[in-house]
Amino acid sequence: MMFEVGKNKRGKSQRVQVLEYLRKRNSITQVQALVEFGCFRLAARIEELRRAGHSIKSSPRTAENGVKYVKYLYAHELNE
Repeated sequence: MMFEVGKNKRGKSQRVQVLEYLRKRNSITQVQALVEFGCFRLAARIEELRRAGHSIKSSPRTAENGVKYVKYLYAHELNE
């Protein structure tokens, strides 16, 4: 499977895609970001969104098989 770097077929950046996903579903994980829009660096996109004023919390989790991951939870825009 080949992913186009940076933008999807509609020309949206990964940052915009992550924000839209969070607004719609209120949370996202690295696996979801990879499957949904080929985002390999979710933590970087989350940091960009935080710097833009979005309130996104990190929630460390452990899967049933012991693998640790982070679920990002969307609250709201801080500057609204």
